[in-house]
Amino acid sequence: MATINPTIKKIIPTMKPIAYLCFANDIHNASEGYLAELNKERDGVRTELNNAVKKDWLVIEHEPDASLNRITDFLSHPDNLQRIVIFHYAGHANGDGIAIRTLDDTPSNNLAAAAGLADMININQKNLQLVFLNACSTQEQVQFFLKAGVPNVIATSRDIEDAVAVDFALSFYDALSNNRTIQTAFDIAQAYIKSKSGSNKEEVQRGFVFKSIAKPTLTLNDAWKLHNVSPEAANWRVGIGRQLEGSIKMFISYAEEDNNLKDKLLKHLAVPIRRSKKIEVVNQIKIGEDTQKTKEQLYEADLILLLVSDNYLAGEWTTQSDFSTDLEQIESIAMQRRANGEAKVIPVYLSPVTLDDDVPLEFARIQGLPRLPNKPKYVSQWNSDIDTVMAHIAQNIMGLVNEMLNKAKT
Repeated sequence: MATINPTIKKIIPTMKPIAYLCFANDIHNASEGYLAELNKERDGVRTELNNAVKKDWLVIEHEPDASLNRITDFLSHPDNLQRIVIFHYAGHANGDGIAIRTLDDTPSNNLAAAAGLADMININQKNLQLVFLNACSTQEQVQFFLKAGVPNVIATSRDIEDAVAVDFALSFYDALSNNRTIQTAFDIAQAYIKSKSGSNKEEVQRGFVFKSIAKPTLTLNDAWKLHNVSPEAANWRVGIGRQLEGSIKMFISYAEEDNNLKDKLLKHLAVPIRRSKKIEVVNQIKIGEDTQKTKEQLYEADLILLLVSDNYLAGEWTTQSDFSTDLEQIESIAMQRRANGEAKVIPVYLSPVTLDDDVPLEFARIQGLPRLPNKPKYVSQWNSDIDTVMAHIAQNIMGLVNEMLNKAKT
């Protein structure tokens, strides 16, 4: 069992997910093995991920001079258990493992076996979503991490140049921190490297064996491979699985004609929104409005309210852009996030609607609100007693919010 390193950082106050970044250079082989660009990658990746930090999606912890002792301590430290979502390594490597300092922190680079590291991750970090091995010829290590339950692994199929490795990593994390999926961020990074092909002249490479390595060809866009347990696994985003810390992010989708009823509901939620601040309304979006920010906020939300009515189902449908707020788009994202356990979805039925069994709407399978025994099922049927039913809906929403927040504390 590893001894807890007294210098290890504790991160108890936030308990947010962690991006754990590890870097290891060969300071004793400056002529062939020293990676001059590694510090640039270390600083650059932290800068690119800062956008995710500002949004409270995660915290960054890094090892500028990684050793097996430090990595083992960090992975197994009680304060960090099940919190790491990204593990990034940059330095020298080969198909068997990564080149880091030995357990006794002697100043020579040694090989830490991928199989053992994967076992350590399997025991302590079951929420890990991505292992990124930004070093030479790490593809043979992939099998160990996938077997350990890591959904996504980025590895290299051959030797890579130091400076190009930096460019790839920075491009990838820039996209990832802007709420792109792992797959999209990977595709963007590959396209970026492809566009720069031939412009890089660095000869230092990230292989574990440093002698007489031939310079790789410049068609580097195929050097990195994304491996995953399923295509769906690559849909993970850093905004997914945000640690709840006293408030719930709520997204509301509604029809413009139902704006008054939406405002009435928000008045009944005024105390948790404005005073106790248990609810943060991240967006109130009308069907037909079109904005990329809407998509990002939908992925950030912990609670998604669908204010369903005949107006809602008859809303404007657009197909001209990358993302529109059509019911079909919102339903697809909301229900997928619900299935993944990432968000709660509540349909609130404002008026009677006609559904077609041949074209089922997924949200119709969820028990919605209001749900008072022997009372009208739709808000509009309450006529002059709208406040009563809105209070009932607000109380149910608050019950769920409190349940989510209490669960997050345990």
